Amino acid sequence: MRIVAAQVVVGLAIAVGLFFGKGWNQAYSALAGTLIGVLPSYYLGNRIFGAPGGASGDVLLKQIYVAEMIKLGFTVALFLITILILDAIFSIVLCTYAAIVAVNWIAMRASNLGAKAAVETNNAS
Repeated sequence: MRIVAAQVVVGLAIAVGLFFGKGWNQAYSALAGTLIGVLPSYYLGNRIFGAPGGASGDVLLKQIYVAEMIKLGFTVALFLITILILDAIFSIVLCTYAAIVAVNWIAMRASNLGAKAAVETNNAS
């Protein structure tokens, strides 16, 4: 959930910067892009890390795939709501969403999860 918190911080920083630099409508659009990026990530995190500990690997993998598909649908639905209902500037929504997704990628790269898993596997041998 630290990644989701980092996404919120980046999104709020973009919105505050746009509010003081450009105005309310641009900040509102950035907040919409932030929510489109954060809410599905939060859902996925809760689904994956809230799974029961005694489940087999196959069951956990299936749960991850299902959660990813729901996350994708959730993201599409939020984009549709933004396009059809909200009075947001779509280019700002999209750029802020891209920044939020980039936070996820950068955090995963910075944590270097693959290398940690390889070291733990080698140490266990």
